[in-house]
Amino acid sequence: MSDRSKPSSPEILAVACGNGHAIAVLDSEIGRIVATWGSGDDGQLGHGDTRERDAPQVVLALMGKDVDLVSCGGDHCVASSSSRRETYSWGWGDFGRLGHAQADDVWTPKPIRGLSGLTLAQVACGDMHTLALTVDGAVYAFGRNQAGQLGIPSQYDALEPTRVAALEGKHVRQVSCGGEHSLAVVEGGQLYVWGWGKYGNLGLGNELDHRLPVHVEVPGAPTITTACCGWRHTAAVDAEGRLYTWGWNKYGQLGLGNHENQSRPSLVSSLSTSAVHSVSGGWRHTLVIAGPQHEVFAWGWNRFGQLGLDGIQDCSRPCRIRGELEGCSVRSVQAGWRHSIAVTREGEVYVWGRGASGVLGLGGREEDQLMPTRLVSLSLGTAELGDLMTQQTVPEADAASKYGLVPEQAGEEAGGVVPDYNVEAKRSRV
Repeated sequence: MSDRSKPSSPEILAVACGNGHAIAVLDSEIGRIVATWGSGDDGQLGHGDTRERDAPQVVLALMGKDVDLVSCGGDHCVASSSSRRETYSWGWGDFGRLGHAQADDVWTPKPIRGLSGLTLAQVACGDMHTLALTVDGAVYAFGRNQAGQLGIPSQYDALEPTRVAALEGKHVRQVSCGGEHSLAVVEGGQLYVWGWGKYGNLGLGNELDHRLPVHVEVPGAPTITTACCGWRHTAAVDAEGRLYTWGWNKYGQLGLGNHENQSRPSLVSSLSTSAVHSVSGGWRHTLVIAGPQHEVFAWGWNRFGQLGLDGIQDCSRPCRIRGELEGCSVRSVQAGWRHSIAVTREGEVYVWGRGASGVLGLGGREEDQLMPTRLVSLSLGTAELGDLMTQQTVPEADAASKYGLVPEQAGEEAGGVVPDYNVEAKRSRV
């Protein structure tokens, strides 16, 4: 930030992607504001209804709450205020993923009583579970626990925040949630994983589930600085900027040049000359910021252009994203389920991938974007507080457009005809 006490144009501070929605925190002349957009069918936008928004819109219930942390799950959101020591959640409530001691949907942000009074360093949402990391390095988990993704001894779902006792004394620095697995990077650079082990997601050399955190042995025992869970794959970056991936690899989302699942961490050798600064795992694709110019590389599933490579062909090796991002120094990337977001060091926001349900926030332009497209309404210098405050809704769309459903795998591989869509298929995502 410059010497201005508040920006004349709202300036983006953080952004996160979910299934078909997204959330951002911006600094503005009236303080920090939270905006959401995209699909709202489970109340995940926080506007008190289930309508979609095709452009970012301020969440009025969070005005004045000084939110600085946000995360999106499959169909829920979590936001936290460090200064107020309060954390809020809303959206689809099944399995207790909202932490409100019940499983009802919530359409406007509601304080999580079990986290009240705690200052958080991070919030992370999986498909159906949530992790909260305090500034003291303690981890709390809640939501679905059928595969042990909460990291607690119980086999049951947790409807409210439960401390992950197995990580006590390790001082956790970062957490991340996948579809049904989780990870933590602890002080000293060790990596711990737990939850669903199929496809080798946990990197332990097998496909077994683990209910309690287990240390992952990365080749050469490097110091891990950051890591992330994709839906069913995992990635980690060491202090030298080397990237390791493992887990499900049907679409090349591991970046290894093949489609073989990996049950142990494997070095992404094609990035060995470009130090990786950060990584984000999506449903079936992966994004990194790498190299001295902080460029974005993408690989994996590309059915809707979520790799930003001006096409829809999958890619099993890291490919540099060009177009409007070329020459930009990028400070953060977020891989959603079928879309992606990047924020540059100059405060500009770019989106690409699946456009249905307004998930790209382009205000009525719902066609898929195969290359990064500047999101004017959130970019520094063009973002307008008045536009963000405008309350708008979009008529309900058909199920196929809303959920971006895809054919069964056999149909995908054969380029088959898309079958009839069923709203309930959204909730099974196999």
